[in-house]
Amino acid sequence: MEDEDCMCPWIESLPEEVHLPLFQYSEADLEACQDLEVIREARCIRESALSVYQSEREGLAVMGYGWPELQWALSVLHSRCFTVGDPVVHLTSPGIDMANHSVNPNATVRIRRSPGAVQGLDALAEICNPPEPEPSRLELLAGSGGIRAGKEVQISYGQFSNAVFYLFFGFVPDNNPWDSVAIFKDIADMVAYHDVLESVDSDASIADRAQMIQDALPRQKMSGAGSQLIALPSGYHLATVDAVRELLTVQAQTVGTRMRPAQYGEFLARRCRGLLDDYPTSYEHDRELLRQGKLNTALANSVQYRMRQKEVLLTACGLRSLIQHCDVSQT
Repeated sequence: MEDEDCMCPWIESLPEEVHLPLFQYSEADLEACQDLEVIREARCIRESALSVYQSEREGLAVMGYGWPELQWALSVLHSRCFTVGDPVVHLTSPGIDMANHSVNPNATVRIRRSPGAVQGLDALAEICNPPEPEPSRLELLAGSGGIRAGKEVQISYGQFSNAVFYLFFGFVPDNNPWDSVAIFKDIADMVAYHDVLESVDSDASIADRAQMIQDALPRQKMSGAGSQLIALPSGYHLATVDAVRELLTVQAQTVGTRMRPAQYGEFLARRCRGLLDDYPTSYEHDRELLRQGKLNTALANSVQYRMRQKEVLLTACGLRSLIQHCDVSQT
């Protein structure tokens, strides 16, 4: 404890219990999020961690630790680390990690790099004395408006979708402008859906038509043929709209479908309504469950996650009034 670099005070300040879908949720609580991709991701990470535990089991046992302690440690690091660089490096920053998330933060976190880690240091030394070497560090900075004494310091954890917040931080933020819902997993998925919708019977392969659409799209808008087509809280992503317009053009030219590019809104709204119908529960049902306040923390978090997903879809297909109609305060 006398060593100023000792991590003991920080470790002792950490919560005794952490609840993440990755490790602490029951299968029923996890499945209640009703998002198959999120459920698959959680199970994959859990299985990977369990595999590591099995290989290191004896060493952990010597130190008096088992599977519950490893789950706790992984949960703490997942929910408190900052990510920097490419490839991504996970950093802990005792003290700063205590700040809560806000979409309107009053503080920010930045990394101040050591002069020795900056390119061009040798060239700088040829014309002047470079700065004294010092360790790189994370810094917590107040926003331009300052922070009044006694006011909570809040930061942004990042521009993540609710799926990231749900899985790795254990909560679902309100009014997250960076949330998203995958309408189609990729362009080929969109073509296949349109074929069913229009009863297409053609020898033209889905893969070939998907590639035609991909080739026609601006490269800066689509990162590749495997990119998801998404809706945002504010409506459809512009890349999604462009992809659908091109879809309707290619389909009309190659397989003679009836829908035209100007009907992209009708096509997307129909898809969103179909996705809403695929959920086992309705938006109104989810709101009522939360309003009653009888759910455990994990289940309530999963219900809130799926409800937010449905809100994005409702907004996208022009049914936002339903959100306002059944909007009630959570207990």
